Amino acid sequence: MKGELRVSVDNENKLSIIIPYYNSPHTLEKLLHSIPRKDDIEIIVVNDRSDKFTEEYEILKVSDDYSHVRFIENLTSKKGTGTCINIGLSNATGKWILIAGADDYFLDDFYGKVGKYFETDYDVVFFSPTSVYLETGKIATRHLYYKQLIENYLNGLPDSELMLRYDFHSPCSKMIRSEFIRQHTITCDEVLVCNDDMFSTKVGYYMEKFTATREEIYCITDHSTSLSRKKGKEYFYSCFDVKLRIDDFLKEHLDKRDYKKLRLVGISVLYHAINRYNLGLKDLANIVAILSRKKIPFLSVSYIRRTLNRLFDKLFVI
Repeated sequence: MKGELRVSVDNENKLSIIIPYYNSPHTLEKLLHSIPRKDDIEIIVVNDRSDKFTEEYEILKVSDDYSHVRFIENLTSKKGTGTCINIGLSNATGKWILIAGADDYFLDDFYGKVGKYFETDYDVVFFSPTSVYLETGKIATRHLYYKQLIENYLNGLPDSELMLRYDFHSPCSKMIRSEFIRQHTITCDEVLVCNDDMFSTKVGYYMEKFTATREEIYCITDHSTSLSRKKGKEYFYSCFDVKLRIDDFLKEHLDKRDYKKLRLVGISVLYHAINRYNLGLKDLANIVAILSRKKIPFLSVSYIRRTLNRLFDKLFVI
């Protein structure tokens, strides 16, 4: 799905909701149920060649309750969330785009909250997300940093716009004008993980008119099988490559002062390699060699400040 992105716009569809899907019909049904059936909402589910619960998924597809949903199959040579999002983008006809995970869901009255922006000329509207643990329904922590980014921006804190642009990595809980996506040919990376990080980085860079609100429309679920929790060497190197390319993009497009506040640092890469992915000495040596070759610093003052801010946020954001 690389190359020119074709996002058509139908004036009757104000909003297209794109849902990449894989092996989770029960949570998908909850998500679909959370979206009101409106003539100006287009729902696109892109199935990533699921190989489990296929009977349940087929039943859901033919249900009268979801006859308004467009179910599309990923028939490309590549699997993955990024590929499915790109397929959804190329098929979307709405003026606005929302991306949703098949394990997540929208909150009550989300339509009323997003509908207020349908006739505006913003490129992006940021909404404050929330999160819960899927198994227990209790409030989780995955949303806290994103919530604080919005709070800092609304309070006018130093560098808060910079952080909102480039640290709001999730494509969810922000409504993006489809013409803006098409104009700048913004697509997801078709890789194993971190496929939407560059997407969000480019959205942050190219957006000119945007706004943020404390209103919540979207709930992220946290659970043991989440893609964000996947471990293994291949997952690490997929994400590492994306982070390196994002660092190159920021270095090329931002002024030196702003780039230094956001740049990749070696200690963060090595921490995740050890703590999250359990990589051994051979891989760690290879990572250090790559960092050295790319002239990535081991540590920076800006990174220390950002880390302390994140720790503060986790302690005090409710």
